[in-house]
Amino acid sequence: MTKQFTVSDTQNIVAKAGRSNETAYQLTKAAKELKRDFEFELWDTVIGATGGAGTTSAGAELRNVFAWQTSCGITSGGAATLSASASAVMSEAQFNIGLQNIWDEGGTPNTVYVNGPVKRLISGWATSTSRVWSGGKKVTNVLSVYESDFGTLETVLDRYVSTGMAYIIDDNLYKKASLVPVKAVPLAKRGLGVDSMLWCQWTLEARNPSGSGHTFTSV
Repeated sequence: MTKQFTVSDTQNIVAKAGRSNETAYQLTKAAKELKRDFEFELWDTVIGATGGAGTTSAGAELRNVFAWQTSCGITSGGAATLSASASAVMSEAQFNIGLQNIWDEGGTPNTVYVNGPVKRLISGWATSTSRVWSGGKKVTNVLSVYESDFGTLETVLDRYVSTGMAYIIDDNLYKKASLVPVKAVPLAKRGLGVDSMLWCQWTLEARNPSGSGHTFTSV
């Protein structure tokens, strides 16, 4: 993954409010963009949905969470398939069937990664007796930790998880594997501008894809 930017000599000389060095500022911004791209790539269901070693005409591409789970049959009859579909609303009972199936495959799910609509769906499983009143003007009605027969799961909001999907993950079964850590590389100077590049090489290591799962649900 790479991020490139160009800073002119004039930009580095001119005094600017909020920063003393334009190159350092652009480098920090590029690092934040790479971090965002890392997160997007983990959950993307299109670009990172297959993965590959690369060819003479195309670069290598990591296999992300969705691709690992699809390749082992999670969504097409595999042991950890959840009993829900994109045209039906996932119930709490179906969610627990999925947890059992994942547990049967050797996983101990501890986190559910969701977008906003599915987070609200899961929070809706809390009954009216679960609402907490602080005594003031604040009422809490959110389900951030789900305690099941197969372990305690934290629900985590992630804006890059596709709407209608929930990833039920055993975090111990995935690891970010770095081949080249993030590094800054100065490129050739062009006239009054200096090109720079931030780059790294990494992939997602799946230690037991069947030990996690995901579901589609109507929201």
